[in-house]
Amino acid sequence: MKWHSNTKLPYKFSTTYVTRKKIIATAEKLFAEKGIDAVSLNEINTAAGQKNKSGLHYHFGNKAGLIQAIIDKHSPGITEARQHM
Repeated sequence: MKWHSNTKLPYKFSTTYVTRKKIIATAEKLFAEKGIDAVSLNEINTAAGQKNKSGLHYHFGNKAGLIQAIIDKHSPGITEARQHM
C-alpha cells in the first residue's frame, strides 16, 4: 500500500488523494456536459469546491495534465475490457 509522505494514513485516505479524485470527477462531469474547450480550469476548481485557486495547477499542472489523469483513471478498465473481447 502506498503511503502519503505528509501523513500516517495510506495515500488513498490522504487529503491529496481525496482532492485529486474530486477534481477529476468534477472535470469529467463538466467536460461531458459542455465539452473540453468550453470549460476553464477556474470553473473546474470552483465546482470542485477548491478554495485554493492554484490547487488544480498544483495537482495536474495544466488542462492537458488533468485530461491525462482522466485517461489514466479509465485505462485499466479499458485494457481489461479489450482483453476479454
